[in-house]
Amino acid sequence: MKDANPVSVILVASPESAKSQVLLHFRNTSTLRYYTDVTAKALLTLRPDIESKRVRHIVLQDLNVLATHKSWVSERIFAFLACLMEEGITTLADPSGTFDWKGLPKIGLLAAITPTQYYDRRARWSRMGFITRFLSVHFTYTENTVNTVHSMIKQGHPLPDAVSEPLPDEEVEVHLPEKTALLILEAAVKVSNLYQTYGFRFHKQFRALVKGLALSRGHTEVTADDAAELISWLQFFNHKNPAKL
Repeated sequence: MKDANPVSVILVASPESAKSQVLLHFRNTSTLRYYTDVTAKALLTLRPDIESKRVRHIVLQDLNVLATHKSWVSERIFAFLACLMEEGITTLADPSGTFDWKGLPKIGLLAAITPTQYYDRRARWSRMGFITRFLSVHFTYTENTVNTVHSMIKQGHPLPDAVSEPLPDEEVEVHLPEKTALLILEAAVKVSNLYQTYGFRFHKQFRALVKGLALSRGHTEVTADDAAELISWLQFFNHKNPAKL
């Protein structure tokens, strides 16, 4: 969308919850770049593609892998990602040199992590302002879902084929009416209260998210149905009470 930054999402769920498979399902989408592990230096090589907007999201299939690095290494990566996601970077000093990234477009982060690692890092991420740069999606499986998955495995059902999201060639302006915008504000405030923040970033992310939802449905003005759909997703953004699937 025009005048909207990419939305960042982190899936938080127990091992075997198919978090990585959800991310890999979209691997044929041209604006995504996937990494199992990454360093800040490796991300520097993406500069031309980020600058031209050929890359809009970094996808980290398992943030737990970054936790295996030395603490100063992993913290540097998260700090670097935080800058790319929100403020943008003007100058970056790296062991291999100094890089000027003035005017670089912001990018999003799509990732997965287990609840243990998420809560271990949550306080630190809050201090560095990283926690509000993304929407954390929390979910667990009900007994019925577990039984259904086991049944599918027993019957030999394969995973669905990966897809390529049909993105517009040019940025599209999506209108958000004032009345609907108020509903989005109220939704953002609800989530920000859970995190005890002002909610400015959540508000911006929700506005971008509902505009993207409208565009995916083929229209360039957000409707009440689009807003209702986003509000139904609030159950997933509650880190204190994960949604049950």
